[in-house]
Amino acid sequence: MNGVLFGLVAIVLLLLGAAMWLLGTAQTRQSEQVLEKRIGDFDRGKVSDTPAQRVLNVPVLGWAYQQLARAGIPVQPQRLALFAFAAFTLAVILLFILGLLRGAIVVAAIVALAAFVVNRIAEKRRMQLVDQLPGFLENVVRILQAGNTLEESFDNASREAQEPVKDVMQDIARQVRLGVPLEQALEQAGTLHRLRDFRVIALAVAVNRRFGGSIRNVFRSLIVMVRQRATSAKELKALTAETRFSAMVLAFVSTGLFVYIYLSNPAYYEQALTTFNGRIMFGMSVALIVAGIVILYRMTTSMGGADE
Repeated sequence: MNGVLFGLVAIVLLLLGAAMWLLGTAQTRQSEQVLEKRIGDFDRGKVSDTPAQRVLNVPVLGWAYQQLARAGIPVQPQRLALFAFAAFTLAVILLFILGLLRGAIVVAAIVALAAFVVNRIAEKRRMQLVDQLPGFLENVVRILQAGNTLEESFDNASREAQEPVKDVMQDIARQVRLGVPLEQALEQAGTLHRLRDFRVIALAVAVNRRFGGSIRNVFRSLIVMVRQRATSAKELKALTAETRFSAMVLAFVSTGLFVYIYLSNPAYYEQALTTFNGRIMFGMSVALIVAGIVILYRMTTSMGGADE
């Protein structure tokens, strides 16, 4: 029985590898065809429904794509869909091998760990963006004083910037070259990276376009504001470090202890999982743990977290 099972697993993995190879060989050709179709549709005044757009319309895949983009992990939508299919297949195999409950615990732990790691990377990248944004705006002001337009100033300043602000601003400049208004591209970047500063810059650009005025003076005021907010956020983070650490301990110790005990000694929870009253108490315990994690997460994010 075990030999047949491992044989099926090997066949599934081989099929997944073959599918990834076929996708890689056809990707360049498909991208060229999609680009030609999009150019033709743009000339006719309509936008084509590309395979990438259809993938991102799936709620789970769209959310995962946004989280990876926030963390600075480049991934194409088609590859993300293939990876999601492979992960789903492996999850089903784990459920089949370990059993429904134990497999569900392992899969949930893996998903939670992956989401936590990606979120930490994204948060670190967001803080780097906040630190580098004032310097970038200073370069924009300097280039504006040389007589360049606002779009040219953002484009030129993005080439001189450091990562990760360089990657974000070059993406904004690329959208502007394709015809997207600068304020709209900044608004989208602020929403994606959860940065209020980007949305404030977008608002300043929109107001300047409509009513005129000196955008350089506005940017100078924004530079001071961003630096003051960054300093205040760092001070608040230092003052609340003990609270945030306690929240992480309370959130992960209870969950990790349950997973460890159940995987090492399933009989310990046998009565709680086989009797009616035990299942009710077990369900209430899980619900309370999840509620506590959510409350602690909201508390920590409200104390100097992302700019929701």
